Amino acid sequence: MWREITEPVAIVTDISNVLAMPPSFRKAVAEIDREMFEKQRRLCLAWGVVITSDVQRMMFQTYLWIAPPASPYRIVPSREAALLWVREALSDARIRTSAEGSEVVKVLASARTLAKSVQDRKPR
Repeated sequence: MWREITEPVAIVTDISNVLAMPPSFRKAVAEIDREMFEKQRRLCLAWGVVITSDVQRMMFQTYLWIAPPASPYRIVPSREAALLWVREALSDARIRTSAEGSEVVKVLASARTLAKSVQDRKPR
């Protein structure tokens, strides 16, 4: 996902349906985070993370404490709240958002997108 991004973005990641993260998945996510940290720092203006469970929120906050994110983030209970927050961040950065998304690359990442990124990394 990050390899294709060349313009400032705001990202919404909905992990509310993630029920388990086996060690191999966590390791791959950590590797992707390390590889893309600098690009995220430069290009990600805001990261909205949708988490509906208190247990998930605690686990995710622990992960962020160990591996701080490269960009500003907010954990919210709904996709709508995440979209509202990232749009405000883009507006504050004076980046116009439009229905066509012509001036901003918009990324809505889901657990499936993340899982595909991890799958793509596995040797075949």
